[in-house]
Amino acid sequence: MNAHELLDRYEAGERDFRGANLQGIALEGFILDGADLSGATLTEAVIYKSNLVGINLSHANLQRVDLREVNLYEANLQGADLRYARLLEVFLGKANLSGTILSRTSILQSYLRETNLSNANLTEARLFGGDWTGANLTEANLTKAELGHLNLSRIDLTKACIEGISISEEVQLTGALMPDGTIHD
Repeated sequence: MNAHELLDRYEAGERDFRGANLQGIALEGFILDGADLSGATLTEAVIYKSNLVGINLSHANLQRVDLREVNLYEANLQGADLRYARLLEVFLGKANLSGTILSRTSILQSYLRETNLSNANLTEARLFGGDWTGANLTEANLTKAELGHLNLSRIDLTKACIEGISISEEVQLTGALMPDGTIHD
């Protein structure tokens, strides 16, 4: 399915695109709010300046996807594979990324306030700039992740793996619940 067919079907009222093959698709300025793309293949897709509010991308293959200025508010990405993805200025507030594979992903200047990242794999991820206030990272794997210029106030890192993590001085951790159960000052 190409971008025009997807948009035409969406505009005609269709929302069920489960398992669709959208590998390498280019979407710019699209509105796909509430669409169901669970289990879809979007490897190497390029998505710019689009609204995907409440979209279901659970268990989707999003390896090497390039997202820029995309609104994924309250989206479901549970169990999705975003290895090697690049997210720039992406809005993921209150989204569900539990169990998501984000290893070697770059998340830059993005908003993940109150986002569920429990059990997510963020191994060797690059996380720079943005607001992650109140995000849930319980049991997440942040091994060798690089963090800088982030607001991580009140995040929950209970039982998270932070081995070899690199945190710059510009990271705000006020009120964060650390892996050992202590609260950061």
